Amino acid sequence: MKYAAAILMTTCVFSIPAYAQVVPTAPTSLPDPLSLDQAIDIALGHQPQQFIAATQRTAASGAVTQAQSKYFPLVTPSYDYEIDSSAQFNKGFGHTKNTTKGSQVNIDLTQQIFDTGTRELNNAEARRQADIARFNSRDVKQQVINNVTRDYYALLRAIDLVKVASSLVKSAQTEVDQVQAQITAGTSAKASVYQAQATLANAQVTLLSDQAGVKNASALLKNDLGVNTVTVVNPVPLATGDELPPPPPAETDKALEEYLTTAYSNRPDIQEQQAAVEQQNELVKQAEINAGLQLGGNYEFVYNPVNDFGATGSDSRLMVTATMPLFDAGFSHAAVKIAQANRDAAKDTLQANRNNVHLAVEQALATRSQTLNSASLAQTALQAAQVNYDSAVAQQREGLLTVVDVITAEATLAQSQQNYVATIYDFYIADADLQRAIGLNDVTPSKSPTPSTGPAATPSAATK
Repeated sequence: MKYAAAILMTTCVFSIPAYAQVVPTAPTSLPDPLSLDQAIDIALGHQPQQFIAATQRTAASGAVTQAQSKYFPLVTPSYDYEIDSSAQFNKGFGHTKNTTKGSQVNIDLTQQIFDTGTRELNNAEARRQADIARFNSRDVKQQVINNVTRDYYALLRAIDLVKVASSLVKSAQTEVDQVQAQITAGTSAKASVYQAQATLANAQVTLLSDQAGVKNASALLKNDLGVNTVTVVNPVPLATGDELPPPPPAETDKALEEYLTTAYSNRPDIQEQQAAVEQQNELVKQAEINAGLQLGGNYEFVYNPVNDFGATGSDSRLMVTATMPLFDAGFSHAAVKIAQANRDAAKDTLQANRNNVHLAVEQALATRSQTLNSASLAQTALQAAQVNYDSAVAQQREGLLTVVDVITAEATLAQSQQNYVATIYDFYIADADLQRAIGLNDVTPSKSPTPSTGPAATPSAATK
């Protein structure tokens, strides 16, 4: 009876340390107020998609190390300790028992000398996979930044729309109070209050809707950040107090061709697909090798310094092999066709990606230009509406206009304020989309405007 007491085998290969890619515990509080740069940093540190991409990148890096290890010898020490017991029973003469104990040590060195280029192709394929993971990681990063930027400005827009709605409610309430006073004084008919009351109720409905919009926008932003907090995010405002945001800086757009050149050079999804095409090329070459004559050469050296059961010493051998799939019912050639088809599909996908990038850049540039022009026009309309409202208030005091005329001017001013707020933040969102479209939003500093004084948000509530 033989017992294998212990066997220890150690393989020496070149390896890289394993890095855990686990999402950190989400914070339960945020800076107050929260700047755009802070929001982006928090998202990059807690958004799960970032860590999924990082894990894939670590795995791809490990595959590269595995492929490179095939160029080096494989050294495998082994230790074997054995107890060999035997018993013999003889009729009438009792029995005998023999026990033999001993150990054996082997050191095995194996080196692959040549293999028709398979190692080189496997190594190249692993490097391309690592490139794919690296570009995908950057693509995910850019998408995270774009999501945070868009939702950050969407939250600011919702907050500023609440400013406009709140000012309209206050002004509408003032109108109702003044009309009620005039009715009490006998200078206005009772029916004249209904228009003011309707305006106040509509303003209150708008305010409730806008306040809910702030909560929804805050929830979206917190999801982008990967945080768990029940408080509403308080972003750094673009204007102080009750003022509306300042207009965006006047800029001159570059030509579309220049933006496209930048996008084709920097978009990580295009670079990722280019790496995928190169990877498929390596797989085609591998399939072609497998379908033809394959040569292999291996050298093995075994050293046995300890052997209680036999002779010690060393043994070496050189093995050269040649194989060829003489007949495999077309399997190898079909594998070549499959690899070529996958490569062609990867090329087609690359072209489709380039077309999508062209579309994204062209649309983002057009939207950005349109919102910049709209912001300028909205500012002009707001200034005119403010002058018109102030004039209506002054004329109403002198008895030249009715309360209804003032309410109409006030509604025009509120609409102009809403349009102005929307176009300002539409511009910043469109600008963020353009930076994402050309693949530079992770290297270009965020365009967080410096808070400054914008157009007045609160209409004059002068006594009529």
